[in-house]
Amino acid sequence: GTLAWKFPDFPLDRVRIRGKTGSAEVYGKQSTSWVATYDDNYVVVMMVSQGGTGSGTSGDAVRTIWEELYGVRDGVVRPTRAAIPGTTPPDELPTFADDGDETFSAEWDSIETSTDHNTPESVLASQEIARAVEQALQALPEDQREAVTLREVEGMSYEDIANVMASPIGTVRSRIYRAREAISKAIQPMLTHSSGKRW
Repeated sequence: GTLAWKFPDFPLDRVRIRGKTGSAEVYGKQSTSWVATYDDNYVVVMMVSQGGTGSGTSGDAVRTIWEELYGVRDGVVRPTRAAIPGTTPPDELPTFADDGDETFSAEWDSIETSTDHNTPESVLASQEIARAVEQALQALPEDQREAVTLREVEGMSYEDIANVMASPIGTVRSRIYRAREAISKAIQPMLTHSSGKRW
């Protein structure tokens, strides 16, 4: 169909995407581009107001989203690089700070405030959390580990990280978000204060 030219060498035998493109016209304005795609797990829709033709304007971005969702690299599906491994969605949507940076989950934010630092128990808890963070960091795919380290340890901007990694800034943001989610999940049990929990 009209979207096929944007998906050459895409592994459609593994990721069976269906799609429809269109251009909405309004008198006195440029055409609005839209592309709607889906498979058994996801729906990806993009619309660009006064953006031109459907697949011509939105096709590349829609393909990039599908590649990130399934970890497609060079026409090969790589499940370990999928944005949502196993197509299991996160428990909550990300939130963003004024500078566009994704904020950490409540569990992640509470690392510094979750314990009384004057007790032996809190010192032990902090050490265990630090070990869990390090283990989670080492378990990340290399691209995610590099991106989140450059952001959180080196304090680099998204633009600088994109230049260092020779990757689009959207890909960098995605890698950092997935890395933070994995680390947050690893330390979440240690940050629960409910009755009967360890901390």
